[in-house]
Amino acid sequence: MALGSAPAYAAYSVTRHANGTVTVSVDRASGVAGANATLHAMRARVAVVPARPGCPPIRSLPHPRPAPHPHVSVATRVTKSGHRSVTVTLTESGIPARDTLLLAFSGSSGPGSTSLGAGGIITGRAPRCVSLPPAP
Repeated sequence: MALGSAPAYAAYSVTRHANGTVTVSVDRASGVAGANATLHAMRARVAVVPARPGCPPIRSLPHPRPAPHPHVSVATRVTKSGHRSVTVTLTESGIPARDTLLLAFSGSSGPGSTSLGAGGIITGRAPRCVSLPPAP
């Protein structure tokens, strides 16, 4: 049985599955705070942070050495209304106790403009936001 939260049509959902994986979906910027509150209540070492210019570059954050590599998968779909939903599923077992996996969220209110992806594992607390490197 999966444990999770967020009502139907919510801006986010977080689910912990019986096999130990956690699925995080953020559909709108308004869901970042709720997703983080749920992840914190689950004691998951995962944080969703907005990605926007002017924030600390994600590459500048302290990373554990050697870097752990938990299994992460990212899926996306487009709803009938044209809204893009992005979901990340991960195993927490590969995240060391003092570290956090950042999921960088970027998007605006328009359809198809949402993005959520594994930004990396950092040591210490998650920042309020991050900036991402330019796309190749």
